[in-house]
Amino acid sequence: AEERIRQLNATLEQRVSERTAELKSSEARLRTLAELQRAMFQISEATNAALDLESLYAGIHRIINGLMAAKNFYIALLDPATDLISFPYFVDELAVGTPDPRKVTTGFTGEVLRTGKPLLVTRSMLARKRQVGEAVIIDGVTELPFIEAGRPAACWLGVPLLFGNRALG
Repeated sequence: AEERIRQLNATLEQRVSERTAELKSSEARLRTLAELQRAMFQISEATNAALDLESLYAGIHRIINGLMAAKNFYIALLDPATDLISFPYFVDELAVGTPDPRKVTTGFTGEVLRTGKPLLVTRSMLARKRQVGEAVIIDGVTELPFIEAGRPAACWLGVPLLFGNRALG
């Protein structure tokens, strides 16, 4: 009988431990969701309060940097008449100046704008990059040539700025 009680206690302790881990995970997800909602609200407020686009872009950068490490950050806009991507806001720890406009058919930013979908390029994906002339290609991930501007990224996250179903930036 004592052995059976020890087994039951061990089983209960294991289940309590598993449930505690599940609750912590759920709590972390809820906290992340709350942080994202707060950031979305702050961005919405910033859009209404900004006196000019430069201060709006800098405000968005501060908000995003509060969510994740984002010292290097840019906002790109697509001109549908010319199919050129420009960079009205570009902050990089090492870069001097802003990248020149480029065609929407080039790079990760162009991919995000063409598809209207977010794109995450991880450290392991970037480890497989190779130089081809002025462009960089990530083998096995995409055959999109891109031009690195500023410090090479440890990872890259692009999120489309949508207006209706159309990506504008």
